[in-house]
Amino acid sequence: MSFLDAKNQTPAVRTMQSDLDALKNHINISSPIAQEHNSVPVPITPASTSAPLPSQQSRPKNPFQQDIAKITETIPVTANTEQFVNPFAVAPKPQSGIPPKQAQETQIGRVSNTSDTNIELDAPKGKKVLWIAIIVLLVLLACGGIAYYFIVVRATSSVSATQTSEEKVVPAVVEETVPLVSPYALNTANYLPLNIETVSVEDIRNTLRSVSTRISEASIEQPVEFLITDQNNNKLAFSRFALLLKLEMNPELLSNIDESFSLYMYNDAGKVRIGLDLLLKNQTAVVSLLSKSENTLPYALRMLLLGPNITVSQSTSFKSNVYTSRVSMNTAPIAIRYANVDTEKNISLDYAITKNHWYIGTSKNTLTAILDKNVK
Repeated sequence: MSFLDAKNQTPAVRTMQSDLDALKNHINISSPIAQEHNSVPVPITPASTSAPLPSQQSRPKNPFQQDIAKITETIPVTANTEQFVNPFAVAPKPQSGIPPKQAQETQIGRVSNTSDTNIELDAPKGKKVLWIAIIVLLVLLACGGIAYYFIVVRATSSVSATQTSEEKVVPAVVEETVPLVSPYALNTANYLPLNIETVSVEDIRNTLRSVSTRISEASIEQPVEFLITDQNNNKLAFSRFALLLKLEMNPELLSNIDESFSLYMYNDAGKVRIGLDLLLKNQTAVVSLLSKSENTLPYALRMLLLGPNITVSQSTSFKSNVYTSRVSMNTAPIAIRYANVDTEKNISLDYAITKNHWYIGTSKNTLTAILDKNVK
């Protein structure tokens, strides 16, 4: 290691022997005095000169030189230089070949490489732990599913089965059917008023249609009796009613029919038909007159047929039949005469004469229902 002599400004050479002597004499080798004491001016020679120094050739070998060299290696050597102050505040370049920041990054890189190596070495162990965790999770899920099935599903099904059985045991509540209030009386006659001063044939027919609609909506299954009255609630004579409705009956027949009569309406399979109960003055005379002119009777009473598009011939043949009452078993069979008007619409004119009553129906069932209600 070379220094410049403070006086001659020539380089001075410090040898290892001088360092050993300084250690023996307790002299600080870094002080300028020690450097001046131990340094010997030596002329600078080229670097290629390899000849040993005279001091190294003349000095004997020290047996403790190796130990002392080891000791001296541990002692820090400070250069005899003053502290450098940069007037431009520019940091001096580091003497080392690697910048401090780069050296720090190099150290960090080494640490990270070491940690990566440790992770790579521990990877098989981590995979094993992951597989164990997955297996444990699957086992827990399976146990949870089994527990849910037995606790929730089975319990719910058993509860529902119990409720079903209990529902079967509980008797059903029978709802009481409230009977419909009939718009008309069924055991007595109902009054049907007409304004005879202004009424027309079509007015009478419309009144009869509205009554039949109410009977059909109320689902009344037995014949309903009506007494025709005027606007003052007085009973209307049959001869006057026949005149207002334009019933073209034989005058001789009208003269043998009493003023008192009843009009019936019967719900025959959803179609309301009209019937009559006429009180006769002379039953024998009426039977004799009908035997001569009954073929004109359906046409004469056609205004009692309320259905649309009904065509009635002026002359229709009649046939005979016998009816036995379904209500009274003691009643004798009753002779019936009937004529089919429209078989597809179940319209006919049926009549029976018994006990001075002439019962007329615009269908077979209408006549039999009136007979069951009146003949005892």
